Amino acid sequence: MATKNLDIYFDAGIQLYNTGDLEGAIKCYYAALTLNMDDQTRAGFLSNLGNAFSALARIKRDEPLFLKSFEKYSEAIQLNPEDPLKAGVLFNWGTAICRLANIKKELSKDNQDMSLSRLSSELFRQSFEKFSESIRLRPDDKDVLYNWGIAIYDLTKIHSIGESYLESNTAAYETASQKTECPNISMIKGVLYFLLKNEDKAKECFRASKKDILEIFAFLDKDDQELIIQTEILYLLLDSDTSAYLTFVSSVSIVFEIGLAFLFCKQVL
Repeated sequence: MATKNLDIYFDAGIQLYNTGDLEGAIKCYYAALTLNMDDQTRAGFLSNLGNAFSALARIKRDEPLFLKSFEKYSEAIQLNPEDPLKAGVLFNWGTAICRLANIKKELSKDNQDMSLSRLSSELFRQSFEKFSESIRLRPDDKDVLYNWGIAIYDLTKIHSIGESYLESNTAAYETASQKTECPNISMIKGVLYFLLKNEDKAKECFRASKKDILEIFAFLDKDDQELIIQTEILYLLLDSDTSAYLTFVSSVSIVFEIGLAFLFCKQVL
């Protein structure tokens, strides 16, 4: 009977989450956690509870809710540190930290507050640790690598970040992703290397992803003006000389902030 009740709570929580009733999902998972269950099952409920808090925090831009999600992810891992699903928990935890880091980064710019900028930088560092550990456990996870790369790019928008810090994070990202062939990851690495003024390495990354990127374009709406502009930028970058990079760097915010998620399988950070 207990197992049946747990299954009911689990399915109900997933349905509530998927339909956008995040507060309902949170109540459902809390109710489930009052029941007897083994540690692995409890860790699964805690992880799902963390996901619900994270999603609600993102909508409300609410720091206490983010912190609550961090707490639940931590409890899930501590309860069952050898759980094979640990990599997924770390990925979701890192993504949640990254979202809070971006909120702090935006606030620091609006208020010219260096303390918020430093806090944002520290949160990004914590997210990198979670992504790094997740990819160690599951080396071929492209979603982890994608979010990690975007997080490093977002970090570059904090003016207090030095080049050496960006270089060390890019090197760690290169090491983690070198065995994974994926066009969006190559594109991200290309941008990071360009920001480090390593044009040869940047061009190598972009050229490596050119064929696959063009295949992705075949499935997208050719009438989309944003896509046409981005495609022209990409062609210019790949097929011209160094001066093309000047055009690209002036458009890099467009590529990442407006269209990168859309261009690459509509993934969203």
